[in-house]
Amino acid sequence: MVIIGAKGLAKELLTVLSWNKDTNNLCFFDNINADAPDYLNGTFPVLKSWET
Repeated sequence: MVIIGAKGLAKELLTVLSWNKDTNNLCFFDNINADAPDYLNGTFPVLKSWET
């Protein structure tokens, strides 16, 4: 599953998905925010371009 964005709502979605233990094959995509981390919670990759 790909979640668009890597801030605010995306982090809230990650929390809910974690509660439901539904985080297999999860990654994030954020090509807007230059300060987006490389990984959320140190585990889930944040893709930063369409070429990734």
